[in-house]
Amino acid sequence: MPASPAIRRRSVPLPATVIKKLLELSREARSGVLDVDGEGVCTVIYILRGVPMFAEEGTLGETLGRILMREKVLTEAQYAQIIDRMTSSVMGAEQMRFGEVAIALGFLTPEQVNEALAKQVRRKIIRCIELENPTCVFRDAADQLEGIARYPCAVEPLVLRAVRHMFTEERITRILEGSADRYPELSAPADEVSVRFKMDPAETAFLKTLDRTQNVFQLIFSAPIDGLHASQLLAVLLVADAIHLHDEPPPDSLQDGAPVAVLVGGPDDPDAALPPGFDLSGASSRIDRPSSADPEPASHSTPTPPTERRAHVPGDAVRAAARHRLARRLARPKTPARAGRPRVATQSTPAPKSIPPPTKQARLRAEQLFKNGQVHVRNERWPLALQDLQHAVRLYPGAMEYQLYADWARFQTLTDPHEMAMLRNELEEQATQALRQDKQMAFAHHVLGQVKLMQGEEKAALRSFRTAMKLDSNDRVAARYYRMLSRKLS
Repeated sequence: MPASPAIRRRSVPLPATVIKKLLELSREARSGVLDVDGEGVCTVIYILRGVPMFAEEGTLGETLGRILMREKVLTEAQYAQIIDRMTSSVMGAEQMRFGEVAIALGFLTPEQVNEALAKQVRRKIIRCIELENPTCVFRDAADQLEGIARYPCAVEPLVLRAVRHMFTEERITRILEGSADRYPELSAPADEVSVRFKMDPAETAFLKTLDRTQNVFQLIFSAPIDGLHASQLLAVLLVADAIHLHDEPPPDSLQDGAPVAVLVGGPDDPDAALPPGFDLSGASSRIDRPSSADPEPASHSTPTPPTERRAHVPGDAVRAAARHRLARRLARPKTPARAGRPRVATQSTPAPKSIPPPTKQARLRAEQLFKNGQVHVRNERWPLALQDLQHAVRLYPGAMEYQLYADWARFQTLTDPHEMAMLRNELEEQATQALRQDKQMAFAHHVLGQVKLMQGEEKAALRSFRTAMKLDSNDRVAARYYRMLSRKLS
């Protein structure tokens, strides 16, 4: 059916590439393998009739054992014992083998392993959705689905969960850019859409307002939920083709005296792009009109024309500012990205070489050495730590966490101030890059805290140590620095 002339189609920006592909495969009930590559990590998602069933590779933080340790289901000693047992036999899928060994040693029940594997699959897919600039390629390879474990993940609820928890205001703005004055309308009944995405009651109530009578601005300002939450829902629905964007509201809604959103002020005006009839807290209010019942303004001898009137700023300044900022950004026309300075190849910056993936045996041995090195780090036995960690890096050169630990151990053995300063800068870059791969990598937060402390940025160091301490309760050093800085800065 051809689209209504009142609807303008728009291409979905790059940040929604993985979401769009997963939803497309779900609608078409395709079977095969989706390869997602981003931030130096490749994840393979196995899809059966449109439903993701299993996922392989990804970051070290997404391995089954790491997830179980993070959730306190396994202790570090139990994890190390499982890895030791696994190195004697590497037959079968690595994650399935981990579960089998954990059950055989009496550390886990089959139910715990199945629950953890299902959670691992969801985590890997969510990380793929979270990637900023990924590439994804689908292969019609149904034969590769034979023999894989099956932990089905409904796509739409997973997408909503990922966007709700992971997408920042910046990313949401890029998806909704140019839609500020458009009028969304659901492509299916609200209750049906709510069931598909497994929305909560507040989100379902918001869905029922998407009837083309309010534009995106008005919806963000008047939503009963948080403004960013409302914009996240709109972004998900737009990418999923669950809403149509119209240029105008329904003809029968354009009655004399009805509120009409207009853009006021210039691009630098703090009240630019504010829909008349809405205050900054998100509560709907009447249109300001001269009336005999209205009191005379205290600071003006003549009433301000309605089209120039500014909305009253309420008391909830934080919520108001967030909604206002988001709405202003959505109102700005899309501008082409400025070309960056071209990179010039030099002899000191050779082209990156592809690193072949390690064998299962090498991966397991590297993890074994890493755990040994980690114990040495915690006990500040730096030469021993450096030896084990560098060996782990040689076996598994693509593991960023191994490299970060090894370089931190090397930093502790240096005595030359110039070398230490150079490596300190490298450590900061490495930790930042590691967190782009895995925001829950506790040691990356720890290293950033140490670097910020050396640079005199104590508040930033405090935040990093606090995060490291929360993610890794065994990090006594982070806890010690956090207590010290808290006392000093209080």
